Amino acid sequence: MPEQIQRRSALVAVYTEGASANGPNSETGLMIHERHPLTMFDIGGDASDKAFLTAAEKAVGCPLPTTPNTVISADTLRVLWLSPKRWLCVDSSDGFDVRDISVGAVNNVSSGRTVLRLHGPRLRDVLAKGCPLDLHLKNFRFGECAQSKIGGLNVLLDHIDDDTFDIYVARGFARTFWEWLIEAATEYGYLVEKSLIRPVITSNKAP
Repeated sequence: MPEQIQRRSALVAVYTEGASANGPNSETGLMIHERHPLTMFDIGGDASDKAFLTAAEKAVGCPLPTTPNTVISADTLRVLWLSPKRWLCVDSSDGFDVRDISVGAVNNVSSGRTVLRLHGPRLRDVLAKGCPLDLHLKNFRFGECAQSKIGGLNVLLDHIDDDTFDIYVARGFARTFWEWLIEAATEYGYLVEKSLIRPVITSNKAP
């Protein structure tokens, strides 16, 4: 039988569902939702090698984007371009087994990052307090990603939809980022939404 494990969120001590602060006129300018747990893995390979790209698409179930700072998604999987030879694959389904991927250099980083989905009418105002990027829709479009800094911390931003970003931050800095985010969002009002905590099913196959 597959084994069920429980991944512990790096924010478990500070993530309080339903916590909120009202902005002007009792507005809620930002909604915060932790995406947890996720299966995340890096794939390394040569984007100029068509054989590698074909094999990777077959193994992962989604093409690897070759245009810098773009994202390709299929079903529950998103693949983010990180460099000409590196991609981050993110899957939100149960039972995705990284050990089934046998092409390129694969590294399971599921426990290495905390991912927060931020959405709301004041999203860009909040992030502008600590991010040097121009996040206006005309400059940072749907299906694009970018590596930058927010509040002095290295982050990866994924533009999901209008006024919706996923922010990836290293697990070790998750609480520092959380404290910055809450402070930055208080002016506009925020709501901490329910975080989906579920078992992650893993197979008994040998590593």
